[in-house]
Amino acid sequence: MGYDEMIERHDNGRYTYQIPDPKGSRFFRTIDTILEHRSNNITGRMTRIWLVEEVTSSAADTTPTAAGCTCVLKDVWLNESASTEREIQDNIFKDIESFFALSSLPADKTELAELKGARQQLVDSKRYKEYFLKIETDYMGDKTKQVADGGIRLNGLPGERTTDAEFHAPSLNANGQYGQYLDQAYPRKKQYWVVFEENCVAFGKLKTLGEVMDVVVQTLIRMFSIFTFFLPFSCSYHAFSSSADVLCWLGTPRR
Repeated sequence: MGYDEMIERHDNGRYTYQIPDPKGSRFFRTIDTILEHRSNNITGRMTRIWLVEEVTSSAADTTPTAAGCTCVLKDVWLNESASTEREIQDNIFKDIESFFALSSLPADKTELAELKGARQQLVDSKRYKEYFLKIETDYMGDKTKQVADGGIRLNGLPGERTTDAEFHAPSLNANGQYGQYLDQAYPRKKQYWVVFEENCVAFGKLKTLGEVMDVVVQTLIRMFSIFTFFLPFSCSYHAFSSSADVLCWLGTPRR
């Protein structure tokens, strides 16, 4: 943060992201932090999720755009081979609709006929997309360098330990004992930003049991759509449902 020419840091601690667009760059200024999940781990995803507003430029005194809406920006470094949020969502939509367009099911999938009929209207009306966040725009930036030939793994940060033996020792586990190193490939990472239309909160920050249950039910419908109709024909996607992976939109349903 602050060393990327596409991100402008301001004196008040806020940031403006510049995202290329076919019609010209779009600018999103941070308002608040929604989630920081191990964002300082330089070998991980360094995920930051921001509440942002779209503004007219990266200047400190810029104004919000005419729309004046707030949305969510996710800043993450993905493994080079990983699909982006848009790619995953587009492929899920494509395969769900391909499944429901079948006039007859394969012989080994006939048990899904009743479920297919029960959800046919949901797919025909495109309302199944309401169970996914709407992507406003996204951007894939630079990639990290390959691990240098002959590179040596060091655990921790230089200066944290006083002796060479301590510097090369594994981290302490919960019992205060040194554990074993875990193998790590250190794959190349690619910079990825995605802006969601909905003004979301992190699942772990929901305030009432009712809100939690509403999100759980809708998440299960989403998972049902993916695993029941999509995964029987293709197993190339993974879905995660932890408090760090689920963003919750508490607005009224889209129609």
